Amino acid sequence: MAKIFFRLFIRRSIIVTILVYMLTPMRILLLRGKRRHLRIDLHVHTVHSDGHGTVRDVLRVAEAKGLDGLAITDHNMLQGYFEAESYDCGLLILPGYEISTDSGHVLAIGLKGLPPRTGYVRYESLMEWVRDHMVE
Repeated sequence: MAKIFFRLFIRRSIIVTILVYMLTPMRILLLRGKRRHLRIDLHVHTVHSDGHGTVRDVLRVAEAKGLDGLAITDHNMLQGYFEAESYDCGLLILPGYEISTDSGHVLAIGLKGLPPRTGYVRYESLMEWVRDHMVE
């Protein structure tokens, strides 16, 4: 499993960290039967947190825009991901969530479980939990 860490510095020194634990490269290659770049939106909210669209709405828009997949990253919850997985939409749906930390927001993508504490947590504690719970 590939591990990808992004650290984005956004205005006023707010730091957004994106942790991506992607699927195996073979699964990605087999998704469309040929090797190419995939168009995936890695930061989508639904009405399960502070988004405006239902999960069905989000999936429809993603398909209409020609995306190959998306990560539903509602705040501190995975309900949107599990709901999206229950629909037969043909998109690659990545599990994810957004957590507020003392260093900014963290998007954890590819993990199907939440840390024991969500909301506002220490960045270092969250990184330690993620390292301990990532699937190899």
